[in-house]
Amino acid sequence: CDTVTGYSRYAAAETMARGYITAKGGFRIGLCGTAVVQEGRSTNLRSLSSACVRIAREMPGLADDLAPQLFQDGVFRSTLIIAPPGLGKTTLLRDLVRCLSDGAENIPAHRVALVDERGEVAVMVQGMAQMEIGCHTDVMDGCPKAVAIPMLLRSANPQIIAVDEITQAEDLLAMEEAAHCGVRFVATIHADSEADLQRRPLLRKLQRTQIFEKAICIQMADRLRRYRLKVIGALLILGAGGGLLVQLWRQSRAEILFLQDMASALEQMEAAIRFRRLPMPELLREQAERSYCGSMFSLILQHMERG
Repeated sequence: CDTVTGYSRYAAAETMARGYITAKGGFRIGLCGTAVVQEGRSTNLRSLSSACVRIAREMPGLADDLAPQLFQDGVFRSTLIIAPPGLGKTTLLRDLVRCLSDGAENIPAHRVALVDERGEVAVMVQGMAQMEIGCHTDVMDGCPKAVAIPMLLRSANPQIIAVDEITQAEDLLAMEEAAHCGVRFVATIHADSEADLQRRPLLRKLQRTQIFEKAICIQMADRLRRYRLKVIGALLILGAGGGLLVQLWRQSRAEILFLQDMASALEQMEAAIRFRRLPMPELLREQAERSYCGSMFSLILQHMERG
């Protein structure tokens, strides 16, 4: 830690409390140890026990074929990069920033603002980016997205804002307000697949904001990364529709099981009245043990006992 922080752990105390520090070169080092918790939040780590180093890689040209497909009618469309950890979301985001900032044969140069909360994308050292992020890119380093986005909106006049790893509703709220000002976004989010994303609570907020229009899904097949471009609207509609269908199916199945259980209970009660001559309270106690309609018989029994 002393080597990475330049013998100034105090300067890295905030990120250490969140479980990581960022070394020169953009290497993020995840830390484990004993957490110091105050008022429900981690304020420090002590007695460090292990570290996990993520190697930052730069691949200029990775986004050259993808970038032109993110435009429609000559306008860049806000894009979400979806992939599980370790498949290169940040690497692709960095090169998209470079490509959009510098421009290309069929792409005009754009004013890009990068929110580099963890210091992994641009890798700023004494105000200088160590990675290729384009000549028209402004960087807000080490600042939470919900704070940095309105700051950049006021100070940098961006056409596109790039953010890494959307994780909180506050991030989406800040992005939504900037989108109302005409700013476009390119961002990443953790998900194993489109289906996994559709199960996330954050999806409902994504649907409501309608910020993103396109999605790049990164998957590994035959040890090669595959980049698939999708229309985000269709992706979200599919997720919402799928969730609704599952809910309706579960509701219908529960109703069917309840009615089947009720029919069986009534048959048993009729037989018990005819042949066993059992009193009603005892009949109700027997049926109250049923899995699906037992609670109803239990409620009737309670009312009878109260008189």
